[in-house]
Amino acid sequence: MRPLGSKMINLEISDRITGFLILLLMLLLFYALKTAGTYSRPQRSPSDEHVFVQIEGDLKFPGVYAFGHRPSLTELIGRAGGLSSAPFSPESFKNFTVPNGAEVIVLRDGDKWWFYQRQMSAFHKLTLGIPISLNRESEEGLTSIPGIGPELAKSIVQERSERGGFKSLDEIVSIRGISNKLFTRIKPFLTL
Repeated sequence: MRPLGSKMINLEISDRITGFLILLLMLLLFYALKTAGTYSRPQRSPSDEHVFVQIEGDLKFPGVYAFGHRPSLTELIGRAGGLSSAPFSPESFKNFTVPNGAEVIVLRDGDKWWFYQRQMSAFHKLTLGIPISLNRESEEGLTSIPGIGPELAKSIVQERSERGGFKSLDEIVSIRGISNKLFTRIKPFLTL
């Protein structure tokens, strides 16, 4: 006959092994789910689904607005709550559409309305997932990209000037300070 203490030790070892196996199984399951989720989910930015446009000036509610399509100037003014004052017929601008990443400035001068369009800041674009133009962005705008500091941005702008613009994104790997690893990290934030 075995002593009672012997059985308790065997059960304790058995519980440890069972616990270890359950933990191992949970870790493998977690890894499998994480890996499956990584490969099955497409990498998309918000700009794949929306057009983001910033509108400022003499409006009731200036700001950045999202659309499912390129909005007309009429739609954009409507979304911003309309013009702040004075009558204006935006119907004449219903065929004028505003591209993703644009900033529209609306100003009133007496009875006249002025509309200016330019690119929204690189910092806004980066936040909204809109790629930044390597051939048009300023030094300051390029620093909004993670991994690009003021000196590297200056080098990019100098190289761009010397080349007359980049023909492809991968040309910036020739710039001192941009390794293949850094290029892989910043490429999703860039466009020509």
